[in-house]
Amino acid sequence: MMFLIGGKILKRKIILTSGLAVMLFAFAGCANQPVAENPVVTVDYQLVIEKHPAMKSAQDNIKAEYEKIRNDVKDTEGLEPQEKQKKIMELQKHLDEFGKAQTEPIKESVDTSIDSVMKEKGAKVVVVKQAVLRGGVDITKDVLIKEGLSAEEAQKLIDESKKEE
Repeated sequence: MMFLIGGKILKRKIILTSGLAVMLFAFAGCANQPVAENPVVTVDYQLVIEKHPAMKSAQDNIKAEYEKIRNDVKDTEGLEPQEKQKKIMELQKHLDEFGKAQTEPIKESVDTSIDSVMKEKGAKVVVVKQAVLRGGVDITKDVLIKEGLSAEEAQKLIDESKKEE
């Protein structure tokens, strides 16, 4: 966006002023907060979800439901193309809803555990570990423990995931 005032382009001045204003607002809230008081914590959310104690059962249930639906799709062979397509879409929707019903309680439990660990650590911000280049306090192990794993099991999973990177 360019503004012409007296024949001069003020684009550069506006960009610099806007940038300065954004930086002032961004740092104004942080200036009075010591870093140690409100640490930024990180969590390997994908690892916590994938290795959650209830995930294997949920995946087995989803797989079993998929097999039932696969058989139902075979039963659509004699239907008209439109009816067949409609039936397949209904089955897909059912499978999606079933999968969500199986995994949503796990995600809710993990989110609750993350909130609890954040509170214990005095953190105000949690960031997905993969998005952080440096810094932050990793709470992945604490969350895994809250989700029912032993400290040794949690550490083993974390070590294995590091080897895979």
